[in-house]
Amino acid sequence: MTINTDITASDFMAFVRFVARKSSNGSSGILWRWLIALGIGAAIGVGFGFVGVNLHFPSLLVGALGCLVWFVSYSRIQMRKMTPSSAGFILGPRQVTLSDEGLREASRNHESLFRWPGVLSVHTSGQHVFILVDQTAGIIVPFKAFGSEIERGQFVGEIQRRIGKAGG
Repeated sequence: MTINTDITASDFMAFVRFVARKSSNGSSGILWRWLIALGIGAAIGVGFGFVGVNLHFPSLLVGALGCLVWFVSYSRIQMRKMTPSSAGFILGPRQVTLSDEGLREASRNHESLFRWPGVLSVHTSGQHVFILVDQTAGIIVPFKAFGSEIERGQFVGEIQRRIGKAGG
């Protein structure tokens, strides 16, 4: 089975968001990070109190919010800079082929074969099929590359059968 597709920057960013969500342990991971940060902040505040340093709470709050805004803005700017080149091997037209040998991806600038034992999982998320070959690397196939939902289901089902696992 061969699927022809054209990967765009928005397809790549959807993959990046998928990997980030998958590796973040969901909302409970985010909650724990916030609780740890608040605990550290409270411990520092108590420590300052023990040594006699008076803290002005409104100034502390404004400073913390300023740091948060800077961190979020900086992270988003850095993420935008990580968009791959249109002349590279991530974006553009490609063929994804399932065969007895493995999963083959080919474009004008590269060809890769991932033997079935090296394919970790397959997931559908949003408008994409993501085939993970490592924790942060994979093959992106937008839903629009399939002629029908049945074809997409057959594609995903064949990968699941070949790797012996059900994906998400």
